[in-house]
Amino acid sequence: MLLYHPYGLVGIVIYLAIADGLSVTNPLFFRGSSSGFQRRSSKSFNARWTHRKVTQQDISSSSSDASTSDASASDASFDWESQWYPVAPISQLDEDAPQACTILNKKLVVWKSGNDQDGNALWSAFEDTCPHRKTSLSTGKITKDCHLTCRMHGWQFDKDGKNHHVPMMDRNRTAADDRALGVSTVYPTQTKGDMLWAFLNPSINPPPDLRDGSFIPDEEVDEHFWIHSFAMASISYESTMENSFDPSHAPFVHEKTGFRPALAIPMEHFQVTDDIKDAESGFTLEHSPYQKSSNKKKKEDTSLTIRQFIPPCTQVTDSSYGKVRLQFVPSAKRKTGVYFTFGIKKPKNPLLRGVLSLLWQSDFLHFMLELSEGRRQFNDQDRIIMQDQDDRKMLDGHPWNDMRPTTSDVGVATYQKWMTKYGGGGPFANLPPSPNEGAVSIWEFHGQYCARCKRILKGLVTLEKRSTKASRALLALGIVAAATRKKMQHILGSNYINAWPVLLIGSLLSRWCASWAAKMQDKMMLTHLSKRQNKNVYAYTR
Repeated sequence: MLLYHPYGLVGIVIYLAIADGLSVTNPLFFRGSSSGFQRRSSKSFNARWTHRKVTQQDISSSSSDASTSDASASDASFDWESQWYPVAPISQLDEDAPQACTILNKKLVVWKSGNDQDGNALWSAFEDTCPHRKTSLSTGKITKDCHLTCRMHGWQFDKDGKNHHVPMMDRNRTAADDRALGVSTVYPTQTKGDMLWAFLNPSINPPPDLRDGSFIPDEEVDEHFWIHSFAMASISYESTMENSFDPSHAPFVHEKTGFRPALAIPMEHFQVTDDIKDAESGFTLEHSPYQKSSNKKKKEDTSLTIRQFIPPCTQVTDSSYGKVRLQFVPSAKRKTGVYFTFGIKKPKNPLLRGVLSLLWQSDFLHFMLELSEGRRQFNDQDRIIMQDQDDRKMLDGHPWNDMRPTTSDVGVATYQKWMTKYGGGGPFANLPPSPNEGAVSIWEFHGQYCARCKRILKGLVTLEKRSTKASRALLALGIVAAATRKKMQHILGSNYINAWPVLLIGSLLSRWCASWAAKMQDKMMLTHLSKRQNKNVYAYTR
């Protein structure tokens, strides 16, 4: 699945490989727990799998229910709007500028609207439309007193959506003006588990609590360094969520990126441990390994992996190597925000903790990991496959739950069962099909949503400009110094220093810096479409 693989987190993999002998052929199994990186024994699970072949009977209940028509769905259908959805990790929000996001085809603007008593940022979410001339509020700015200002005419709004100031208004304001000229929709927000959440049905007041398991517990937030990775995948919500319950695709789809079909093994145990009870409860599965280790000297891992679905968009994978929390936020018909959350327990050694803290807070390290070629290749492999699936289901008329189930499809069949019974075919089931977007740049699927990457891009632009100017200035000085060296040597005698080689070398180094800064910007902004659309060349060769 998108963002699962260690190639997207190169530094973490190196650390884990050293600390725990981790094979990179195990993509999902990391944990930041009270025991740090120690690998858990399979005894810590409630059950162990035995060497028994899974039969078709094991998946018959899931697959048969999933293949029933939508007409048989329960009356207690799932309300997609009346839910909490992740907006962004706190670390990737910009406190100085509003940020746009789209959830369930609703355009939102998120911005810092103040601070609480402890100095922590408070965030507000509005409909991303100015009530005056329908301009996007996300193109505006935030004033020093934490009011959101529209870029077009300078209208200002407070944290509750009331109009605070209209520069061109030539009469005394009243409380009625504040309300009448305010934004039309204000969405409830909360910060939970190092993530900002928004509730998409403001008519429900107060909104319900977040479901347990969908967020990082409060007691763990400060005990760990947290990786929050995000990508806006040009893939449907249904395909991304289904794929997260289909681990057996990895050895085949992700060949050449740490996986090999020759290492694939049958999943001899895959069953539902906590079945679907209602629209809100989701379900829990457990399964045995799907790929053996490439290290023949290493003892095979026989412990179970547990996968939990927490509606509307959370999937938690808990294995012998740890816990990964993934969220698939339905943005549009063929756009899904994919959040990856993984924690590393802070070491007790204060020096090591300080060093890791600096690395964790490094915007530059985050930026370079986002640009890593291995991660892009891994994500493209998933993108190509799932965009093809969406084409066939949306454009070619294949039913979305038409599947010939095997013993490794219990997870997909169970999810389809929930979707058929409660989900109504998905949050965009009634919308017309949309075209395949194909390959997109890193800026389009990540950078534009990430304040950390934007800060680095701003610095790269500055570095390119200043390095270019410095290169030209040093070159000019070097030419002058070389042309006048004999005259200056005659005047200064033994005090003369031959500076022109140093100036020319400095010019070359400055030019290299400018070129490198431009190249990094291009890697973020350009699609390299001709290369990345070639399925055989890009996705499966290294």
